[in-house]
Amino acid sequence: MLAVGVGFFGCPSRAGLALAAYLAVLFVFGIALGIFGSALVLRLGPAAEWFVWPIPALLSPFAGVFYPIAILPGWMQVVARLLPPAHVFEGMRAALAQQAAAPGTLLWGAGWPSSIWPWPAGSSPASTATPCAPG
Repeated sequence: MLAVGVGFFGCPSRAGLALAAYLAVLFVFGIALGIFGSALVLRLGPAAEWFVWPIPALLSPFAGVFYPIAILPGWMQVVARLLPPAHVFEGMRAALAQQAAAPGTLLWGAGWPSSIWPWPAGSSPASTATPCAPG
């Protein structure tokens, strides 16, 4: 996709490297959102699909997919700053405009989920997992 952007639309190739990093973070967020949706359906049953399908539509106004976060009302900006895609799309806009992105947009977008994960001190997913009984 980046090659198409550079070749057909004149996207600066220097921005392509930055866009690749932002797209990777966006990809990981999409995977996490998919796992969350799948977990809801597996836990609550097929009827929970009605909860899962609107999630992207409810997040997109806050993520700033189509417009900058700065034009949102104040309370929506607060919510948007908590979502990794908002930082990713702001950084992508800056890269395409050949401007410097705000410091930490990529790190905030990539590091936010791991910084709030409720692991108890000294534990990790591997240490809390229980092995499956053969059977």
